Amino acid sequence: MAVSQIIKDIRCLKKLIKNATGLKVYEQEAIYHHDSYWSISNEYKDKNSPHITVTRGSYWTLDDGAEYKISIYASSLSIGIRRNFNAPLFQSYIDRIVQALDSCFGEKQWNYCNEECITWRPMSRFSFYVQIPNFKD
Repeated sequence: MAVSQIIKDIRCLKKLIKNATGLKVYEQEAIYHHDSYWSISNEYKDKNSPHITVTRGSYWTLDDGAEYKISIYASSLSIGIRRNFNAPLFQSYIDRIVQALDSCFGEKQWNYCNEECITWRPMSRFSFYVQIPNFKD
């Protein structure tokens, strides 16, 4: 049975990210509302181990590909009572994902935008959005 291109794309993206970072990658569901989306439920599935979630946005076309929200979760650094973002660790994961996307699609063939960072105990989250072409056979 053939798999739709939308399903194939998210599976291939999850595999690409897992191979690049070595972390578990979960697919996250989203609620769509007025051209924006909110991530729900599976976001906190793994509360103690570093992991990544991938959410497909509302935009997808056969010609242009799709938008995705990629969220990286890793342990916060605690110094006394302060929680700190572990920037070197997150940057290493981001660099690996960028290199994997560049090798798969080519440099400047995909777009990256809207970074956000949230820190709490015991985890921190760094999220960003990508617009990538469809995966080929």
